[in-house]
Amino acid sequence: MRNRIATIAIAGALFGAALFFAGCAVLGGGQTDPILSQFVPKTLQDNATVLAGNATQSCNAGAAQEYNLNMVICANPTAFVSQIPGNPFVTPAQIAAVIGGVCATNGYDLAGLPATVAVGNCTYPAPTNSTRK
Repeated sequence: MRNRIATIAIAGALFGAALFFAGCAVLGGGQTDPILSQFVPKTLQDNATVLAGNATQSCNAGAAQEYNLNMVICANPTAFVSQIPGNPFVTPAQIAAVIGGVCATNGYDLAGLPATVAVGNCTYPAPTNSTRK
């Protein structure tokens, strides 16, 4: 019975971590996550390369914010977990391990990734004079 509760708690932590990493697209291009979008509409794909590409090539501010936050969390999951209120079913080390797994699955542990990305490839229309009647 205890293993069953632990399994449920870990599954809940995985789902919670997945939802945490789910950022909402603001404007611009981007690929949405087909599963998480069922729960949180327009949830961006969490893959580091996809988010970085959407931010720098499609002027997607939401992708840039999500990528940058994910990089901070993935750089030190233990520090992030220490800010979360306690959970009687899982230890902070277990939650940090789950977050580390999510980070690895989504490519945030790859060497050579920039620590932050900036929004790029934005095209804004030229201002026009308008007259009010």
